[in-house]
Amino acid sequence: MKMKNHRSLEKLARLIREERLALGLSLSQIEQMGFGHYQYWQAIESGNKNITFTTLIKVCQVLKMEPWELLRKL
Repeated sequence: MKMKNHRSLEKLARLIREERLALGLSLSQIEQMGFGHYQYWQAIESGNKNITFTTLIKVCQVLKMEPWELLRKL
């Protein structure tokens, strides 16, 4: 089960990165939008950060999408 969770986290990280790039947003732009330090977002995109649901909601707000829209792609 642990391996499956790890793969899901990596896939979520990849999806977040793809959505950010599709919007043409840089990490510094996300920081300027008030998300927090760009290194935190970078840790999420690299799959090194196991985010909470609250953080997922904030990420989706930046990406201009609902959490279910992102999660259905997993």
